[in-house]
Amino acid sequence: MDNSPANFAVVFMAILSILSSPVVAKNKVVVRNKVHSVVKVHCQSADNDLGVHYLGYGEAVSWSFNINIWDTTLFFCDIVWGRLAKAHIDVFTAENRFNCRNVECNWLILPKGFYLYDFESHKYHFKYVWHRE
Repeated sequence: MDNSPANFAVVFMAILSILSSPVVAKNKVVVRNKVHSVVKVHCQSADNDLGVHYLGYGEAVSWSFNINIWDTTLFFCDIVWGRLAKAHIDVFTAENRFNCRNVECNWLILPKGFYLYDFESHKYHFKYVWHRE
């Protein structure tokens, strides 16, 4: 086998392509509104702006992705409820992915704050509060 830099580059690019392919995405985030009015949700990472979504009661925004090769993937959301309540929450971090069982992070937006589903207890647990102005 030829160990030339060109062959290494081809193999490296093939591995990167497979890891970044949406077909093999291994992680998913779901953010669901359980407030009885519309909330504005803007989620993003350093590389992906997922846009602004206006969610009515029961509606959700979700996306799938792979953790980057540096194991530093972070997705956060800025959420606004009416004129007086807002929040900035980390909905996925590579270092805390085990809270989501390495598969799916399910979040609920409620009047008291933000809750993350725990697959072991089969319950939602409180994580963040609203910031009131």
